[in-house]
Amino acid sequence: MGGSPGAAGAFPALAVVLALFMVGYVVWTTDQLSSMTRARKAVTAAWHQQAGASLMLAPRLAACYKIAMGITMGYMLILMP
Repeated sequence: MGGSPGAAGAFPALAVVLALFMVGYVVWTTDQLSSMTRARKAVTAAWHQQAGASLMLAPRLAACYKIAMGITMGYMLILMP
């Protein structure tokens, strides 16, 4: 009942490198959460001056989604080898 080794079975170092990339992406996205507050205040001030500006509706939710997906993908990459 053994499964055939996939790409991660042949290249475990690649899976580790990609997992480290995902960890870095999660850290970078978490860092962006703090700068979103300042950017949102600037966009809101500009939006009051300009009627046709579009705002991102839920930037924190989108960032949290990216963080959750990054953690999940990194976890799966570590489990693959």
